Amino acid sequence: MEVKTVTPPAGRPTVQSYGPESFVISGNVYKTAVFIFADGVVEWQPATPIGVGTFAKAIERRGDFDLLLIGYGDRHDDMPQDLALRLRGEGVPSELMGTGAACRTYNLLAAAGRRVAAALLPAGQI
Repeated sequence: MEVKTVTPPAGRPTVQSYGPESFVISGNVYKTAVFIFADGVVEWQPATPIGVGTFAKAIERRGDFDLLLIGYGDRHDDMPQDLALRLRGEGVPSELMGTGAACRTYNLLAAAGRRVAAALLPAGQI
């Protein structure tokens, strides 16, 4: 599935496409989960089951963004509903949604100059 590309500020990563096994972000292919921060992309192997500790890198960098979008595959019924509340307790405001929605929302907010980060899990790896 292709994501409509919007243009974020210069140097800011852009999600160009996503699929069940990978992402294309600013021309680079990632076949793993990724964190996207304003200054770049960090590959990530999330622990199972998904919990607050899985997002340690985002917790470390919580001062770099105002909102963390969590793309949790395509199966909304499997999303850990209390995760956003637990992350908020760690100082990380977050929104949990499907991976496609998180990619699109990240691009739009980044293009608007918002301080946003994303934690994206490929749909086929959940």
